[in-house]
Amino acid sequence: MLERHAQDFAAGSLTEERQALRVLALCAAGEVARGVDEAAVFLGAHPRSTYAARVAAACPTGHVLKDTSEAP
Repeated sequence: MLERHAQDFAAGSLTEERQALRVLALCAAGEVARGVDEAAVFLGAHPRSTYAARVAAACPTGHVLKDTSEAP
């Protein structure tokens, strides 16, 4: 469903939510490597997102770090 949403609404207003849900779904499904990779991409693009903490903690065996640097 997330893939379909991405195709239908590639630049939609729920893009950040979709990306966060994808990470959560991958990690919950046991696809840890993919989840960790996508979490890193998400956190790089949205370091101050309200979803950042959940995304960073989604794959407990992964070591995804939240960016705490100041925005330019």
